[in-house]
Amino acid sequence: MKLKNHLFRDLGSVCRCIQSTIDVRFRNSGLQRGQFIFLTRICETPGIRQGELAAACSLDKGTTAKAVQKLEDSGFIQRLHDENDRRAWNLFPTAKGTELYQKLIHEENREISAGLRGFSRAEAEQLLQMAVRLQNNIRCDWLETGREFARRSRLSGRNAAAKPARHADADGQAAASDSRQQAELAERLGDDDASCAE
Repeated sequence: MKLKNHLFRDLGSVCRCIQSTIDVRFRNSGLQRGQFIFLTRICETPGIRQGELAAACSLDKGTTAKAVQKLEDSGFIQRLHDENDRRAWNLFPTAKGTELYQKLIHEENREISAGLRGFSRAEAEQLLQMAVRLQNNIRCDWLETGREFARRSRLSGRNAAAKPARHADADGQAAASDSRQQAELAERLGDDDASCAE
């Protein structure tokens, strides 16, 4: 079997180049690798909850929690209790985080200009429209994969209960991991479901 085309490999290469460039340019800022996506979302959506941040970045809660903790430790953000739900935390940028955000946006705009060099305005707009369509298609596929994962997790959970006791520890850890991922995926199925109906 041959690969249909190199679209996703090329997109992956673009993402890695951008990530590497940002890492180099902001190496001395205190921002660690891969954290800019979290900081920009928090600055653009002050008060966002951690679970919402994970969904916005299409990442799991564990990865998001670690990034949030590092951003807080570095003084870029602060966590405040939600006024309506004391169990929830709202995330806000600090003055330090806002200052760095402005520099990140400047760099992101520079990358956009570099990437679209030689494109006409019409071509750039068409590319953006296609990118939105591509993102929606892939997100729908991702959500369907989540549903299938949840169904398999429920089935494997029932099967695990019937296994010998010597497998209890490993099965328990796997079931717990599956449950966490299943819950995270379930939180993301809201309004996206409608756009994937066709």
